[in-house]
Amino acid sequence: MGNKIVTMTFDEYDRMMEEFQKLHLKTRWPALDDMEILESDIQRFLPYACYLDGYGETPRNKDEEYRKRTLRLFIQEHLELVD
Repeated sequence: MGNKIVTMTFDEYDRMMEEFQKLHLKTRWPALDDMEILESDIQRFLPYACYLDGYGETPRNKDEEYRKRTLRLFIQEHLELVD
């Protein structure tokens, strides 16, 4: 299991997001059960969560909107940006 908090500088975060612009992955908003998997290895899955939040397709229905909000809470809880 990884750390509960991932710390990045703003520059590191910006570089990561710039790299993500090159990707074109299919959007699959994680179900609540999937959040347990993300929580099990935060170091590994936080970048994927940031990708989905930044570049994922617009949610198509209320369920996907809820999943995206849950993913944002995961990011807010586990990502610390520093100067």
